[in-house]
Amino acid sequence: LRNHMPPNSNFEARFNMLYSFYSIPNIVLPFFAGSYVDRVGGAICFLLFASLVFGGQFIFALGIQLKSWPLMIVGRTIEGVGGENICV
Repeated sequence: LRNHMPPNSNFEARFNMLYSFYSIPNIVLPFFAGSYVDRVGGAICFLLFASLVFGGQFIFALGIQLKSWPLMIVGRTIEGVGGENICV
């Protein structure tokens, strides 16, 4: 990623933000996801959360191709919403 993105003095901070934005939604979402799984069912929730992971990873890859940090952050956030909740 470092070789693909334009040179920037704060690359490490932006790179670490990708991990932070993946984790931030998962501070509270598993509490709500558990009750959602109980109401809707595991199979439907699995498809929903797997779709979020796929969509987030697609947006993240698009952000890499377009060399857009904000787009990569949005993709990681969406992926984080689905990725950690898929285990609930």
